[in-house]
Amino acid sequence: MPPANDLLPTVVLTRHLLGILSTPNDGRRASKAAETVEQVYDVSLRRHPARRAVACAKGCSYCCRNFVAVSIPEVLFLARNIKERWPDATAAIRRRIADTGRPPRDLATARHAQLTVPCPVLDGDGACSAYDVRPLACRAYVSISVDMCIRAMNDPAVDIPTTKTHVFYRSRCTTALWAALKAARLPYGSYDLNHALAVAVATENAEARWLSGDDVFAQVQIDPSRKSDVEPFLDRLIAEAAL
Repeated sequence: MPPANDLLPTVVLTRHLLGILSTPNDGRRASKAAETVEQVYDVSLRRHPARRAVACAKGCSYCCRNFVAVSIPEVLFLARNIKERWPDATAAIRRRIADTGRPPRDLATARHAQLTVPCPVLDGDGACSAYDVRPLACRAYVSISVDMCIRAMNDPAVDIPTTKTHVFYRSRCTTALWAALKAARLPYGSYDLNHALAVAVATENAEARWLSGDDVFAQVQIDPSRKSDVEPFLDRLIAEAAL
């Protein structure tokens, strides 16, 4: 995907994701859609890297205490990989996911609490244990200043400087996934990652059940910050992808 305002690459991605989500009798089609969109994001960045270098490095986890809003396919893809890598339900990472994923009283509580609670997927050295399958929000949340990240830990009002390239690709990849989900008549909201991940890991056949219409994530908080004016853009993507 080129770093330009041409809508066609996003339309093509939407069409491809919808094809994956519309595959009959594939109980993993949601995970496959998430895997595809994350791969597109990574390849696009490799081919068209940001002009400014990011300061992020392995073990630098200052930003891994934020509230993270993600789509359900991304949650299911992450959960599937975690269960495959750590099949023992008593594994430390799965215990952390269960503990951290307890539902908050409200979204404001979740946002505040996660400023002090590290992501349960982090290992003891502060590195992501599932880095290769992390959601788009985690991939795109980069910084060009570690000092600003440290300041933001103590003051959430501090803006962390990032790159336009990372923001651009996250926006296009995310909206393509939302549009494909909407066209496939599947929930396309953004959910609290910690709570949704705990549900997905603990629920047997979570992906197949969700795809069949059983809303196993009904109790998970949905991020209300997405603006309603994104809907016309999603509808445009859907219409053009159908051509």
